[in-house]
Amino acid sequence: MPLPAATYTKTNTVVGNQCILEITPPGEAPVAILFLSNNLTERPNLAIARHDAPGANNGPAFTARTWVQSRGEAFALRTTEVKKVLTLLGGMTGHRTGDTAKFYIRDQTDAAGKVALLSDAFPCSIYRDPAEAAFGPANPAEVTIIIESLKDGPVAWTPDANV
Repeated sequence: MPLPAATYTKTNTVVGNQCILEITPPGEAPVAILFLSNNLTERPNLAIARHDAPGANNGPAFTARTWVQSRGEAFALRTTEVKKVLTLLGGMTGHRTGDTAKFYIRDQTDAAGKVALLSDAFPCSIYRDPAEAAFGPANPAEVTIIIESLKDGPVAWTPDANV
């Protein structure tokens, strides 16, 4: 059997440069809250259920079927804008819900008015990652905020979007 002809296309890669998080509060004339970060991490929460079936000749069981039991999407945004986080959450252990979030992820090669990945606007809950925040003289303080999707379904992404 011949080896499949797989190809690598550099244009399919994303070298993240900057991420803009746009948080839109509810209301009639909301003013968006913007964060600029060089560090966005997706934290999917996927629980896979498995059905095992007995193996041939009563051998060890094998996985006969899998399905998604529950799923969720969360994103961790690392920022040095600690004062903005305090204002957004009303304190370091604050929490807010009812907002919508949207991500703009720029690639180093993006032209003006274009982003490598654009998320749809999705309802979310926002809180601070309970990990420590360091305050010291060497570097600016950093905190991580978690943006957890409350959307019924996955967050949709558009590659190479015009904005």
